[in-house]
Amino acid sequence: MLKGFMERFFGWKVILEIRESNITVVKRKEDRILMSHNIIYSKLSDGSIYTHSYWDYFLPLAAIRARPKVLVLGLAGGTIPYQMKKVFGERVSITAVELDRNMVAASKVFLPERLDVKLEICDAYDYVRDTREKYDLIVLDIFKRLDIPEKFRSAAFIENAYRALTSEGVLAVNYLLSGSEVLRPRFKRRLRKRFTVYTVSNRAAFDNKILICSKGLGREALLNGLRRRFPKSSESAHIMKSYLEMS
Repeated sequence: MLKGFMERFFGWKVILEIRESNITVVKRKEDRILMSHNIIYSKLSDGSIYTHSYWDYFLPLAAIRARPKVLVLGLAGGTIPYQMKKVFGERVSITAVELDRNMVAASKVFLPERLDVKLEICDAYDYVRDTREKYDLIVLDIFKRLDIPEKFRSAAFIENAYRALTSEGVLAVNYLLSGSEVLRPRFKRRLRKRFTVYTVSNRAAFDNKILICSKGLGREALLNGLRRRFPKSSESAHIMKSYLEMS
């Protein structure tokens, strides 16, 4: 029924439906979109690695090291690791953690090609708590509807993420101002107890920010690495401009 509705009224081609997890993959003009519970979780555009939305703003952080080790918490369709691999290739090593096996199955349909990452199907909270690996970058992009689940905002998770980072590592958080965090801003206060926290604004969406939580690098040292190693193009210029303006 959902498939017929989307195709008839919106002109979207439904590629996949997984009703058990309420996951839908659709083709909308030049965009490929993965939705869960009618919320967009992943997007890719034909002919470009850039989505012109929040996913793009994680991409420069893969330039934090010449050969960074990255942990992505929340695979969804795989937009973030896919973009990083397309730009940095074998220079970036990525582990992605996803709890929902149906989401993993959907990502294989959503992505235009096989994703070259190490995949862990488990609870991301438990993975960060138990891992003995050290990462240069941890990306937190886990939502239940419009909120980061409470356990990923806890002091315990922040401490575990801090421990799992290298001495100059970064925790990057997809942060929605429309969620309940607006009313309960404790998460930022907890982050600032362990990290130096900067905010990068998504120019395409007022209510979406990327929190850059630096363990050891100061602002200029962090930006210098991104300037040297993140490829420059007309499509990426606005992203780096946001980083240069981060506060």
